[in-house]
Amino acid sequence: MARQDIERLTARKVETLNKPGVYIDGEGLRLVVDATGGKRWRFRFRFDGKDRELGLGGYRARGGLPAVSLAMAREKARKAREHVRAGRNPLEQERGEVRIPTFGEAADAFIEAQSPSWRNPVHRAQWCMTLREYAAPIRDKRVDRIDTADVLRVLKPVWQSKPETAARLRGRIERVLSAAKAQGHRSGENPAAWRGHLDHLLPARQKLTRGHHAALAFADLPAFVATLREQDTVAALALEFVILTAARSGEVTRSRRSARLRLRAARTIGANGPHGATNTTPGKPSERRSSEQRRPTRKASGPPSTPWAPNPSRRFIRPGRWKTPPRKAWSRDGLTATDR
Repeated sequence: MARQDIERLTARKVETLNKPGVYIDGEGLRLVVDATGGKRWRFRFRFDGKDRELGLGGYRARGGLPAVSLAMAREKARKAREHVRAGRNPLEQERGEVRIPTFGEAADAFIEAQSPSWRNPVHRAQWCMTLREYAAPIRDKRVDRIDTADVLRVLKPVWQSKPETAARLRGRIERVLSAAKAQGHRSGENPAAWRGHLDHLLPARQKLTRGHHAALAFADLPAFVATLREQDTVAALALEFVILTAARSGEVTRSRRSARLRLRAARTIGANGPHGATNTTPGKPSERRSSEQRRPTRKASGPPSTPWAPNPSRRFIRPGRWKTPPRKAWSRDGLTATDR
């Protein structure tokens, strides 16, 4: 563009203009003269697909000097054009509003703010990795411009191949955008929301995509435990403790360091048995005590020849209350009873 097409106005012309109208200087800068003879500078630009105007001040004489001269107006217009090229709204910059961060900046700030509540450092590493690697296409985009198309562009490549990772990634993007909205950096609905939004655009994630883990056959358990006892590590002790006690894996892995002694005690009991008898094959039926040996014999309440049976003379009075009849003693013949 020729210079005469960019800077059409001169300082002399601006001072002598009195006819109402709009006088263009070039590249969006224009001088507006109203019916009363007042003059003001305006900068016209296009942002987010819309034409906008920014006021640069009025051309008014104060002590013989203009408030905003032609050179000053051109300098303000140049700075405004730089904001537009950088993806910033000159109107917001002129009002001194908070700068809108990019999605990458908002994600990093969210992780930094929330990480003190995450006890597991692996959890923080997963947040950083997924929002850095998988969300790379939108990290440089302003957080207030993220729309549904951007979210789908991130999720679709991994939605079918890595459903678990994709589901967690979607939830993390949703939380970052919700935090940006709470800070005033966004408005409107969350484009990463699942219910009532993305559930109409993406297929439902299949549960148990990887399937169940293969179970160890019961007959192979003794050999497995014997092999496990050859490893003198905390992980081996913890796994054997789970096998012997049926405790939840999370309860064992989150136990304190002092629990190592209890794990070793459980291994000793499992190896030698509760009464010190050596049990070289854990769980072998031949080395278990029979049910008759374990179960104590109940004492009969009647004569030796009478098998034990519930006492029919007990009478139920009211819930939680039993009335016990007088004690009876069997006679020598074992046929009659007398009251004491």
